[in-house]
Amino acid sequence: MSQPKLHIVTGKGGVGKTRCSILLSERLGIESLVGKKSDLERENNSLGVSGKIFLEISNRELLEALLEEIIPFKKIADWASASSLLQNIVFLAPQLDQLLLLYELLKKSTKESILYDGPSTGNFKALLDAAPTAQRMFRSGKLKTFADQILKEMTRICVWNISLPENSALHESQEISDYLKEFQPQIKERRVLNRCHQKPQIEGFDWEQPWRDFAFTRPERELERTRKISYEFRALEGDRRL
Repeated sequence: MSQPKLHIVTGKGGVGKTRCSILLSERLGIESLVGKKSDLERENNSLGVSGKIFLEISNRELLEALLEEIIPFKKIADWASASSLLQNIVFLAPQLDQLLLLYELLKKSTKESILYDGPSTGNFKALLDAAPTAQRMFRSGKLKTFADQILKEMTRICVWNISLPENSALHESQEISDYLKEFQPQIKERRVLNRCHQKPQIEGFDWEQPWRDFAFTRPERELERTRKISYEFRALEGDRRL
């Protein structure tokens, strides 16, 4: 039986990561998704998917999880984590929020696979860089323990690199691929081309195989709705050639 995995969805901003997160969770049979709850619910309703659990992890929850590891009394840890001043002070430490988030995501995925509707390229790389950074900064202590544990479990992470059939999105996806190969080779990467029904105008990329592992097309009803919105938008700009 295979180990539960932490699936992380990333890519350039605007490529449809949240939509692909819902579709991937359906394809992979994953019930629990982590991310911005309102965005996940909106996309889920748009696609007509049911049976999903959406979780959103706040900085307070991350701080609470840290304090519970340090302070043996849960009530005191809960009380301390509610302090906005303490939250601001603690998260001044470089990449501490990303370290605690990745630790919490891996912990949540120990019993069942979960999918994280992750951030765009820069913040995604910061998330994965957090553990090596903490390992260099701390010689001992709880944060060093967290970093060591994360690095041991990196093989349980699968990254879904989302792109669109256009140059800037593909170049940024290639940046993610290059980063993973150089700095996180133990992490499995799967590449997804979203909206592959569009005729691609791409220079220097084989947008079919082997670049993509999977591709999503949009339902016809969604395409019709998008065309209508596009026409209305252009009409507002004064384009009368519709």
